Amino acid sequence: SVAGVRCRIVDELRSNIPVAEHCLADPAALGMTPRELISMARLIEFSKQRTDPDWIAIQSDEQFVTIRSRPPEGEPTFVLKSVSHDIASRDLFRVPPQYQKLQPEDDYAGLITGKR
Repeated sequence: SVAGVRCRIVDELRSNIPVAEHCLADPAALGMTPRELISMARLIEFSKQRTDPDWIAIQSDEQFVTIRSRPPEGEPTFVLKSVSHDIASRDLFRVPPQYQKLQPEDDYAGLITGKR
């Protein structure tokens, strides 16, 4: 268990060699709705496509939540600290006024659409 939440240990293998150990929890134990779980899983998968995929916990089956990840031997590299169901402030999503709009270069392709 992590912070009192029961979880199931799952070993991540690459070429049959353990590379990580994950502790997966039932989303209901965290008070998450099925929609919240799907949104979280998709956000994590989107992030993994655009960053170093090894920094973030495994999550793609939309059934469980990783609450701790670590190498086979060693300290955890990811530990869920808390879950909040509060509605985030709109101010967190506002573009700061000091940001400036930039014009993309001629060869720019969008991450999602591939278009300018």
